[in-house]
Amino acid sequence: MREFKPDIVFHAAALKHVPILERDWSEGVKTNIFGSVNVADAALASGAKAMVMYLDRQAIEPVSMLGLTKRFAEMYCRRWITTWQLSWMASHGCGLFR
Repeated sequence: MREFKPDIVFHAAALKHVPILERDWSEGVKTNIFGSVNVADAALASGAKAMVMYLDRQAIEPVSMLGLTKRFAEMYCRRWITTWQLSWMASHGCGLFR
């Protein structure tokens, strides 16, 4: 990403098949958590001004591996970025981190 120097990074990739995640939770950890950590770290390292991440409603009060892995990924991104509370984006399942 350093070569392209993006202003905004969009992150919507995730493993979202609940039965697969419940059966093999390690795939959800690798994809949803480590994948999001890699994207967030790359966005920060490239100097991107913002990162838009698709947030799943199941991450609000997680009751499945999908919700848990998505929640952890969201918490990691919030750890180093200030969250802008935009009602339209929140209602459509997106978070804009800057």
